[in-house]
Amino acid sequence: MQFGFAALEVGSIRPKNTKAVLLKNTTDAAIGALVWWLVGHGVAFGEGSNFIGETQFAFSPELDEERIGEVALEYARWMLQWAFAATSTTIVSGAIAERVALHAYLIYGVIITSLIYPVVAHWVWARSGWASSFRADGDLLVGCGVADFSGSGVVHLTGGLMALVAAFCVHPRGGRFDAEGKPRRLERQSPALNVLGTLILWAGWFFFNASGVASFSRQPDDAAKSMLNTAVCPSAAVVVTMLIHWMYHRSFDPFMATNGMLGGLVAITASSPLVQAEGAFVIGVVSGALVFYGSKLLLKFKIDDVVDASVVHGLCGLWGMVATGLFTTRLGYARAYAEDRADECCGVFYGCSGSLLAANMIFVLAQVAWVGGTAVVLFLGIKYSLGLRVNTITEEEGMDKTRHGGYHGGATTMGSTPGAAMEAVRRLSGTDQRQSAVALASTSNVLA
Repeated sequence: MQFGFAALEVGSIRPKNTKAVLLKNTTDAAIGALVWWLVGHGVAFGEGSNFIGETQFAFSPELDEERIGEVALEYARWMLQWAFAATSTTIVSGAIAERVALHAYLIYGVIITSLIYPVVAHWVWARSGWASSFRADGDLLVGCGVADFSGSGVVHLTGGLMALVAAFCVHPRGGRFDAEGKPRRLERQSPALNVLGTLILWAGWFFFNASGVASFSRQPDDAAKSMLNTAVCPSAAVVVTMLIHWMYHRSFDPFMATNGMLGGLVAITASSPLVQAEGAFVIGVVSGALVFYGSKLLLKFKIDDVVDASVVHGLCGLWGMVATGLFTTRLGYARAYAEDRADECCGVFYGCSGSLLAANMIFVLAQVAWVGGTAVVLFLGIKYSLGLRVNTITEEEGMDKTRHGGYHGGATTMGSTPGAAMEAVRRLSGTDQRQSAVALASTSNVLA
């Protein structure tokens, strides 16, 4: 998953910031692992109150011959949840790429992984969480608890909300909008890397969704069903997104297609083993439309989200939570959660009362309040203390040159920034300078 995110983001930004984006994706995994091990896992899954966990910090369960299988599952769940936590943080990095200072990135990455995301995970997936369907005392929210099997809400809506607040606080990249507020298309380094990264993410997503089952050996049919829906939903989303783009622009955009795919993946993550394939198809159709129109809405409000993370993960994550309350079948709920309440907690479209949909929406409202509120405090706090954004010179020249030892091998000084292009003009002399000035100034405008 991290490899896929890294390729996708590098393909979506300008060459002059390649090293910076790769470094941030690397620290997502490395620092995220340490923070999750020391603090985050305990906050999410430790014993504690309805709000937060208070045990299992510096996670390291003792090996015990009498419970070898249980200990193995505990370690495996830690690994899975580390992937979830790292994903939630990485979502933010793509949205605000090319202008956020490294120190700001490290600060918010640590806080998201240690506190903001783990609290949300505790609410839904810990046995003591107030919204959990697994509560030990059986006192469930609206009689059902929240159904978010692999994290449309917990992981992706959390990341999408953080991304939206961060992009708003950091402001657009230089040149992203003209003087009249109309969007300009900035250079993107590589459609090939963007597509490759998305396909790698899709491959990882099959296991991201299916590994939520208690055991592959005990529930192979549920894991397989989850994988089928993880194929159908994003495929439908891609087709719809491409068709709508053709209706408006008479062209097919690979970046929009990959975002459609990701939006479908995000939306099916909450319900991958709970719905039938026809439900997954409808969820994907709606996701594709949400990705296209959500992207337009961001530009209307002049929010520069480099990879449209707040739409792909935030809006489609919200839709995934709604869709779970609509399309969950009785058998799907019975196998994933509890057979004795399946007749009450299946989806509205399958004849149930709407209790599951109500529980999911109550959780979403609480999540928006918690994540949105903490995100505003976090990003504005960084902005007005240590600084959230790099200075103008660093942004113009690129973080690779100014912060990371120079441009990578594929980026030349001429092709990296408008400022660097004009520096090449200054190095020329006499007639050559005069003859080159017009062409290089034009190149500079195009790059801007």
